[in-house]
Amino acid sequence: MNESTQAEHTTKSADSATNAIEAAAANLQNGDSFTIERGDTSVKWSDRFDPDGTLLPDHDLEDARSKLKSLRDRTVPWEQVFIALATPLLSAPISAWLAEIRLEPGLQPVAFYIICPVVGTAFLISFIAAKKTSNVNASRTADEVLSIIPDPEEV
Repeated sequence: MNESTQAEHTTKSADSATNAIEAAAANLQNGDSFTIERGDTSVKWSDRFDPDGTLLPDHDLEDARSKLKSLRDRTVPWEQVFIALATPLLSAPISAWLAEIRLEPGLQPVAFYIICPVVGTAFLISFIAAKKTSNVNASRTADEVLSIIPDPEEV
């Protein structure tokens, strides 16, 4: 493509883009919504959005990002720690039974048959509580972020 043909093509593209923007602005001033389509992507535009094309105000976007970051940046996944500790403690009596350790007075049988199941049950209950709290926090954060971000179906 030579320079004059390329310049003509660029001018036509710029003119068609300008015409599309002017038509969109006219529709937006009339309070109408319209759809911009390009290839396999379509964007529905409405008077709910700012004329400069900003979909979300900066403070809403920062708020949504901070909520998502707090959910992502948890330091320790406590529910995984609790289940990792509960599993071997709850299986210790089975291991002791397979090793034919009899329940009689002594440190090893008391540890395997009494202490390990009690501590393992405590960790299992902690796992359940931590998992429930984690799920509730994730659901609450998702609801907060979804309330900030506009729904494209409602536009």
